[in-house]
Amino acid sequence: MEEIFNRTGQPEVAATWPATKILWLKKNEKNTFEKTSKYLLVEDYINYKLTGKYVTDKSLVSSTLYFDVRSGRWWEEILDYMGITVEHLPRAEASGIKIGYLTDKVVEETGLDKNTVVVTGALDQMTGAIGAGNISRGIISESTGTCLAVCVNIQRPIEYNPGYHIPCHCNALPSGYASYSLLFWSQTAGVILKWYKDNFYKNPETGKQDGEYNKVNDNELFKRIDYESAKISPGSDGLILLPHFSGSAVPHFNPGARGVFFGITLNHTRAHFSRAIMEAIGSILREHIETAERFGIKIKEIRSLGGGAKSSLWNQIKADITGKEIVTLENTETTSLGAAMLAGIGTGIFKDFHDACLKCVKVKDRYYPDAKNAAVYEEMYGKYKELYDSIKHMY
Repeated sequence: MEEIFNRTGQPEVAATWPATKILWLKKNEKNTFEKTSKYLLVEDYINYKLTGKYVTDKSLVSSTLYFDVRSGRWWEEILDYMGITVEHLPRAEASGIKIGYLTDKVVEETGLDKNTVVVTGALDQMTGAIGAGNISRGIISESTGTCLAVCVNIQRPIEYNPGYHIPCHCNALPSGYASYSLLFWSQTAGVILKWYKDNFYKNPETGKQDGEYNKVNDNELFKRIDYESAKISPGSDGLILLPHFSGSAVPHFNPGARGVFFGITLNHTRAHFSRAIMEAIGSILREHIETAERFGIKIKEIRSLGGGAKSSLWNQIKADITGKEIVTLENTETTSLGAAMLAGIGTGIFKDFHDACLKCVKVKDRYYPDAKNAAVYEEMYGKYKELYDSIKHMY
C-alpha cells in the first residue's frame, strides 16, 4: 500500500477507482476489454465530444489509481499490470488550460458560436476551493453538505502513513501556488441533521410534520431547528455525539464505526440533540484541522461552503470549537463559480488566479471564536476524543 499511496496519493484500493474497474473488465468482459481504444472519465468524454481531442486534467485523474501525482504522468508500471498503455488514456494537462474549439458538428447541433473555447476543469472539491478563494497560505475550505469535505493546499505530497487515510491530489492551481491538495472527508455531516429532522420533526407514519409544523417546508424546519438549538448552552449540557452513522474516515478510518449519543439525561430536549449534532460536526472539523497542522500547515481561516454554511449558529459553533475564523461567501455555488473562473483564466478573461478571486470571490460574513464558548468546547472536545478511544474496540 505504501508504494501505491506514494505514487497515486490514494490511501486505499477501492472498487470505485477506474483502475479496479478496468481490471474487472479485463477479467469478466474480455471481449469488451480487448475492443476498447480509450478509457475516459466523464470530463474527458465531454472534452472529446466537444473538441475531438482526448484531454483530461491532473486533479481529476489523481483519483484513478494509475496516475503518478509526483511526476504528473501516467504510472506505466500499473498500466502494464492492467494490460493497457498510455495510448489508451487521454493527455493529462493542468486545470484552466485551453483544449481547443468546438467541432463543426457540435456548432451545428448546438447553435453555439464556433469560437467557443473549451478549457480543462478540475475535481469538484478543487473548483469549490477556487470558487471560495482558497488559493493562499493560511486559508482552507470546508463543505458541510451530506458529508464533510475539507480541502487543504500543500506545497509537496505527504509521505505514506498507515495512521492516516488522507487522499493527496494534484492541485488545480498552477506552479507558483500550492501544487497539491489534501482532501479530508467524513462520511456523514449535514445528512445527520436531515435524519434528525425527518425523524424528530415529522410523523413517521404519514411523513408529514407534526403539530405546529404541519404547514412548514423543510427550509423553515431547519430554521426552527436553528432557533431551538440556539437556546441551548454550548456543550449541550453534557450531551455528546459521535457522528459516525456510516462509519468514520479521516483521521480514524473505521468503516464499522457507528453513531453514539452519550450523556443523555431526563433534562435533555430535542433541541439538545440538534445542537449536539452541530457540535459533533464541529469536532470532526477540528480533528481534520489538527491532522493538517501536524504536517506543518498553518491555518488562519476556514472558508465554509455547502448547506451547513447557511446556519449562522453552526458557523459560530465551528469557530468556537476549532479556534479558527469561519468565513462565508456571497456566492454559495462555489463549485460552479470555480469552474467558471478556470474557464476565464483559460480564455484570458482573468490574468491569473489572484485576479479571478479578486473579481469573483466576495466575503459575506466572518465568525470569530468566542473565548468563553471555546473554553467549554475545549473540555467537550477532550471528552469527544476520549469517548471514541474508549469504545472503538466495540465496532
